[in-house]
Amino acid sequence: FYGHEKNGVDESGDWGVGGKWRPAGTDDVLGFFYREYTPKNSLALARNPVGLPDGRGFLIDPGLPRTKLYGFSLAKQVWGISWGMDLTYRKDANLSFRSFQRPATVSGWLPYGDVYTATFNMVAYDGKPGIGDSNLYDWAVLTAELAYDALDEVTHNPLTAAGTPAFNSRQNCSLGVGGTSRGYYGCVTGQSYGISAKFEPKWFQVWQGVDLSMPLFYSLGLKGNSMVPALGQNEGMGSFTFGVTADVMNKYNFQLNYIGSNYKRKVLNTGTPQSNAALGDYSDRGRIAFTAKATW
Repeated sequence: FYGHEKNGVDESGDWGVGGKWRPAGTDDVLGFFYREYTPKNSLALARNPVGLPDGRGFLIDPGLPRTKLYGFSLAKQVWGISWGMDLTYRKDANLSFRSFQRPATVSGWLPYGDVYTATFNMVAYDGKPGIGDSNLYDWAVLTAELAYDALDEVTHNPLTAAGTPAFNSRQNCSLGVGGTSRGYYGCVTGQSYGISAKFEPKWFQVWQGVDLSMPLFYSLGLKGNSMVPALGQNEGMGSFTFGVTADVMNKYNFQLNYIGSNYKRKVLNTGTPQSNAALGDYSDRGRIAFTAKATW
């Protein structure tokens, strides 16, 4: 259960229930879930409406109905590979809000609607069955995921202080007219899907007491732009990482990585580049990161 009464609003009542079932004689695990919860997406780029007490609406809007989530999961072993699937239907879920805009009302200022989501993932390890043996490394793990979301219905679309709908109204839509239309470059679309994958080979005792690994990661939005705030995928957008990790004496860990961005944009007739990103131009976000950790 979440919260308590604050400023005259009862914030308690979040709850959920779930169960798992393994049918006899199989390695399948089925999960069934139901939740009612207060949307807590920060939407930090949505400026607070005037008069909202103590900045609470910056994170939580008490005017929204609780999101109702119906979920199903399946885990299964096939060919020595672990497979997983999660399906959800979320009623009155938060939708992407027009960035950098001031809401017009104190309460109920976030758009919401009904959304389907699905994820399919797998984990495979070195060896047979699995991803197979190789003389190129001593051990390896491969993980991959396909994510999908679809908008069923927009049930609440308030106006911003500028008088435009909060959802999908010129939200990076320089090539379109926004409004209730979908499919313009940079706009939220009715459906979207994307992929991500990580492969990490490992070499043991390269030097005495030192194991090396080389994590490789790649993600890409394949089609459409997600209506899920912050966590969805946009077509042509994503990231990639490559680097090296050293585990020393099972006590010290050193990581050196390069993190880059996949980037999609078009140039308008005015000569201005238009990004398909949710928030802005990601083309200059490449960076090198070094991390050192010690365990006692």
